[in-house]
Amino acid sequence: MSTETELRQRCIPAAQVAREVIAAVAPGDPVLLARAIYTPHPAVAERWLVFGDGGRRLWRVADAWIAVSEVDELQGRLGGAHLLVEGSCDAMFATRARVVWALQAVQPRVFAADLLRLAVVGDQIELAGTTLTRDQLAGVEVSLSAGWSRHTVSLRLHDGHRREVASRVEVAARLDPTYGQPELWADSAWAVELAGGLGALFGLDVRLPEALQG
Repeated sequence: MSTETELRQRCIPAAQVAREVIAAVAPGDPVLLARAIYTPHPAVAERWLVFGDGGRRLWRVADAWIAVSEVDELQGRLGGAHLLVEGSCDAMFATRARVVWALQAVQPRVFAADLLRLAVVGDQIELAGTTLTRDQLAGVEVSLSAGWSRHTVSLRLHDGHRREVASRVEVAARLDPTYGQPELWADSAWAVELAGGLGALFGLDVRLPEALQG
């Protein structure tokens, strides 16, 4: 765990990150700016990842710790050069992003392993090759496998079926005998945030397992 001083030393100026993105992505093309789910000192700095956005595929362009005081500058510089979409991702202090979502965009989307997993177009939801309508949705839920090693976000349908939106496997839960509630809450924070965002987007209730309540 970094101290505040160490985290400040990791920070890269917003102007430098923006220059790298502008050099790598054609002017006016879309980029997705995603905030990592975790920072040890949220008042000091946040980890932000920038992806080239091909609509159905993402590719990472930049990944940096940005001082909180410079986040607005980064957003402004990128928004001035590109079509900027903002979202979040499951990356933590040093882990790579595996799930990325932008639910407040004109077209809400969720990506898994850099590929489009869910897209909302009007009243239709394209999810992993199938099409759902909003009136089919009954709720959103987060589920945990036995031993807490797999964390999954799903849409619950009125017919009783569930459609997985995204999931992650946490190897530490299988291998670390000291893995407990604090580690679970940290590792599953992405799932709770994504589920909450989907619930707000569709106006649905969100169910969490008992281990994530409280």
